[in-house]
Amino acid sequence: MAEAAIEALKGQLAQLEKDRAKDQQLLILLQDKLANPKVPSIKVSIPREPRLRRYAGGNPQEWIGDAKCVLTAQSDLSTKERVDFLKSHLDGSAKIEIECRNVSAPEEIFDALQLVFGPRSTPIQLTRSFYECQQQAGQTITDFSHELVRLIGSLEKSDAAKVSNKDLMLREQFVAGILDSRLRWELKKQVGTHSSITFIDVRETAMQYAAEVSITASKPKTRPHQEAHLDSIRPEEDTSSTLTKMMTEMMVQHKALMDRVDRQQSCIDQLLRAQQPRQHEHHKPDSFRSKPPKCENCGKVGHQTRRCWFLPHNEQQKQTQSRFHKTDNHARSHTQARQGTEPKSLNG
Repeated sequence: MAEAAIEALKGQLAQLEKDRAKDQQLLILLQDKLANPKVPSIKVSIPREPRLRRYAGGNPQEWIGDAKCVLTAQSDLSTKERVDFLKSHLDGSAKIEIECRNVSAPEEIFDALQLVFGPRSTPIQLTRSFYECQQQAGQTITDFSHELVRLIGSLEKSDAAKVSNKDLMLREQFVAGILDSRLRWELKKQVGTHSSITFIDVRETAMQYAAEVSITASKPKTRPHQEAHLDSIRPEEDTSSTLTKMMTEMMVQHKALMDRVDRQQSCIDQLLRAQQPRQHEHHKPDSFRSKPPKCENCGKVGHQTRRCWFLPHNEQQKQTQSRFHKTDNHARSHTQARQGTEPKSLNG
């Protein structure tokens, strides 16, 4: 027994030695990592310089905008280098036109191209375009203001004498060209109250109003009774219980409505039954209807005896006279009865 126990202890000791050796190896690896940490690799991507397409003629507005963006990105270039850079991207008639001029700045190149190849408008046309500029449907207030600034800039370059007060002209046309009538009215009130307000301040007010309108339009619209119903629902109530209550109320209302319909139908039936006897009184059966007259002289149907054409002429006169006598006696007796006297015969 003692030998078995000793063997077991030796086995446990050998296992412990193995575990200790593994721990030492791990400790050495950790020390190496701490002594020589690896720096993670960082990839730096340098954006490529924007390219400028070549220009040979046509409307220069788009090319001038691209050229200004490229020059802004290459801010380390000198003025002469910028001029050379722009000249290297010109071809055809545009290049010939710039070579004929003594240009020393990029702005001079832009002005020359705009003057030669740009749309030509007289000062009168530019003035009309400025005062006819209105905010279009779907156009933002910022875009509308930028359009006004561009038009007045073109007018100022064409004829500076027509732009006496640039800020005042921009402010007045901006207020007059606003599409929303309510906003236009508010801006006119503001300008009338503060005559010294600038174009930038008026535009800022309009932009704030537009932002508030967009926020209000984005909110879901609820009716007043719906809001009251939503407020009456407690947050802790379960949705199922709320639906159950609503179904119960709807069933009660439906039952009350059906009862009301039944009562109205019963009233209608009673009225119909009450009118049925009266209708039968007005419609007598065929047995009580008058039959066509039958002559007692000739026995034919369709005329009376006094009008029979088989009677002699004297007999017809007698029949007619007797009929008139009977009618006259009846009328006289009726008149005397109303006057309180006794009827008298025709003979006496």
